[in-house]
Parts: sequence; C-alpha cells; structure tokens
Amino acid sequence: MIWNIILILSLSSCTKSDPSNPWSFSLGMEPIVFDPEVENPINTETGKRMDSSEDCASCHKTIFDNWKLSKHREAFTNSLYKNSHAQEPLTWCVNCHAPLIEPGRDVDNPDERYLSSEGINCQVCHVRGKKIIASHLPPIQKERSALFHAYRIEPELSKSEFCASCHQFNFPKIKKNSEDSTITYSHLPMQNTYEEFRSTEMSKMGTCSDCHLLKDTVYSHSFPGGHDREKLSESLHIQIERVGRRTILTHVIASGIAHSFPTGDLFRTLRVTVKNSKKRTIEELALKKIYRDAIQTFREDGNTPSRVILGDNRIPPPDSGYVSQNSFPVGISEDDTELEFELYMDYLNPSSRILSDLPYEETVLPIKIIKLKVPEFDGLSG
Repeated sequence: MIWNIILILSLSSCTKSDPSNPWSFSLGMEPIVFDPEVENPINTETGKRMDSSEDCASCHKTIFDNWKLSKHREAFTNSLYKNSHAQEPLTWCVNCHAPLIEPGRDVDNPDERYLSSEGINCQVCHVRGKKIIASHLPPIQKERSALFHAYRIEPELSKSEFCASCHQFNFPKIKKNSEDSTITYSHLPMQNTYEEFRSTEMSKMGTCSDCHLLKDTVYSHSFPGGHDREKLSESLHIQIERVGRRTILTHVIASGIAHSFPTGDLFRTLRVTVKNSKKRTIEELALKKIYRDAIQTFREDGNTPSRVILGDNRIPPPDSGYVSQNSFPVGISEDDTELEFELYMDYLNPSSRILSDLPYEETVLPIKIIKLKVPEFDGLSG
C-alpha cells in the first residue's frame, strides 16, 4: 500500500513544471494541455507539421496499421466506454481515454478534446516540443542520410513504470460537497495492474511492453490484452480432479499472464460455464472483483473510496514461474462422464447490463470451449 501512495505522488508530480519529464501525466486528475503549434513536429523533408497519427503512417506502416486496430486507438470511441461514460459522465474518465486538449478549451466538454477519435495515439506517448520521444534512436535507412524529425530520447518510455501512468490508480474519494468536481485519490487501488505485475518473478525478467507492445515484431503496437481472443485462448486453461462422488475441483489456469486475471477495468469478469454430459448448465463460475458502492453513512469524512471491495476470486498473479490458478468446487452427477467448459469475457457489471442498450454480443467475448473426461472416483476422498 505504501508503494501505491509513492507511485501516485511521483507520477502526479510529472507535470509541465518538471522539465525532466515531458509527458505531463497526472493519473487522470487533469488532461494534458497540448498546443499543436508548439508540440507537433515538423517533417524535415516536406516542411509540413505532423498533426495526426496518420502523418506517421508513411514511414511506420506496420506500427500504424497495428495501432489503428488496437484498443488504444478506440479508447474514446469504443461502445463499452461510450456506454459507461453515458451512465457516469465524469471528466476524470475522459482525462485518460482522450487525454489531449488544446489551450483554452473546456476540459469538461468531451467534444473539445484534441484528436479524441484517435484515443491513445502517437501524440500521447511520443510527441512533445516538436520532437518525437523514443527510448532510443532508430537506425537510419541506407538510402537516407538523415531522420525525418527531431528526437528526444527518454529511456523511461521503455519501462513498466511508464505504463503505470495510466494502468495503476486508486478509487477517487467521495466528496462531502457534491458540487466539488476535483479528483483526489483514496487509499484503495481501483486498477492495480502494475502492482500485480511488480509482485511477480516475471517482472524481474521483462517489462509490460514485452507482452503488450511487442516492439520490433510484425505485431508492434497492437497492444493485445483482455479483448484479444487468440491471446486469451492461448493463455487460459482448465484442469479438473475428482474430489468426491459428486464433486470435482475445477482449476482455472493462467499461463504467461504476469498479473491477476482479469485485470484493469473493475467490471471485467472471466466467466466459465460448466455443462454436464447432457449439455445442461450445472455451474457458472464468475472470476472477478466483488464490490459495492460505499454506503452513505461513511461518506461524511470526505476520504472514503467511492466503492468498497468485498472479495476477489480472480486468478492471482503467479508467485513464481509463469503459471497461476484459482480452484472452485463444482457439483456433478455420479453418471457424468464428460464436462464442457465454455470460457468467455463479460465486460459489464450486472447493473450496467440492466441500463445498457448495447447488443449482448458487444459486451462479451467468447474465448473457447474445453471438453474434459471426468476422472473416476477412487473412493479415497470426499
């Protein structure tokens, strides 16, 4: 918990008053003031200002094409976010999903955000002061004698702490004054992905970008994660063992995932539907954080998290190695010889689903179906 507080203080201090850090990230407390005339670089060959991620595509086609299909690109425009923001229209959310704003614009009007249709674009991470921010200089192609634009080298860009700027933050405090729109954070982590990662042995072997940026590959900047069916199918597995005449223990296993799963958004749930030999559903496991809104009587001190975590039955981060699991008892019939496990992601919490007008298909992601033979009962347990 001490680290969470230190992290928040250190990252939120990286504002424009800190010349050693160019990004002005504030964990969503404020938007990033971005003046295109001051910040966007000039193409040294054409003399034109590079005002959009589209201007990067001619030289960085693979990266651009991957990013354009990524969840980073549609951070502000995807249907799940738009539906959630319609229910809770907080500027705090916009500050991460469309963080750039030109000077003098209305910070509380999402329509006035700069390049909001590009979500988390090239400018957010790589452009400041007419320079391209990179962790190292790229090689110059043989047919060229110079680079297209000026660079600023920031090794911090390649570290996992950089990702924590957006993927590690606490619940906001509930304010006594309902008209007070300023954001301050409570002690309770809301998205704890970086801390989960930091607790693993895998964090000593690599960084977030090794799995999610995939630099120097044909998948560079594709940012696979909790919406990538192929990656999830490769990483999630089921094993079962018979522990009683009418009971099996179901092990939900994550391989190569260096944090809890699901992680990130509070509402994400990994659901596992269990069907018996007659194709009847006998159990549905829901791996998620369990929470409730903070009740009114605790709101008077102005220091209460907006929600209270009641439980957490997700797959935990791996203690060592690359594999972690959580296990659940499931009741079966003595006659069951085969079970079917359907794994899918559910991106809405129950109350949001009631209020949502989104088609069901847009709120879930089928991952895979696993069929397993039921082990015979040896009579030694249960």
